[in-house]
Amino acid sequence: MDVMIWELIGLGLILVAILGLNGKALPGRKGNRPKLVYSRERQTERRDPAMDQLQKVMQANFTRRRIMNGSEYGLFRIVEKELPQINGGYRVFAQTCLGEIIGSTDREAHACINAKRVDILIIGNTGEPLAAIEYQGSGHYQGNAAVRDAVKKEVLRRAGVRYLEIFDGYTDDTVRQMLRDALRPMTPRTAAAASPAA
Repeated sequence: MDVMIWELIGLGLILVAILGLNGKALPGRKGNRPKLVYSRERQTERRDPAMDQLQKVMQANFTRRRIMNGSEYGLFRIVEKELPQINGGYRVFAQTCLGEIIGSTDREAHACINAKRVDILIIGNTGEPLAAIEYQGSGHYQGNAAVRDAVKKEVLRRAGVRYLEIFDGYTDDTVRQMLRDALRPMTPRTAAAASPAA
């Protein structure tokens, strides 16, 4: 009960702050402070995007959503269990945004990948991305999915991140072997093969 009271008090304080920052008078309160009056143009110029976002989310309902379907999660668990066996200090992440792990000096090119995600990402013990895994279910290639995957594949190749496609029907042993092959330390010969063409 005490927690609920404190939550209500906290929400009340946030609402007071919102109303106060927008220059609106609080109901039932008259102070000596002069009321700020802005023209519609000045109000538009001074709008705070973060405050607008706060107001919108406070008025909306939200629900939790799964970040992976059942097949993707099954693959994730195989990867998660196998990495400690490989013993390289690897970590695994799900649904990782390419814009966060791949950089480019070309802003337009980076914008093309900024919102694209990989199903599973493996990073090394210093945090650098090493391998990206895409699960290709039975109904995957619909619409322009093949082109979207080609964009991801090319970007990852150019950045030196290995790309693994796991197709529906692959056995657990096949996935484990693909992981071991992808995370095998790169020799100068394999590093040259993985580097982008000039």
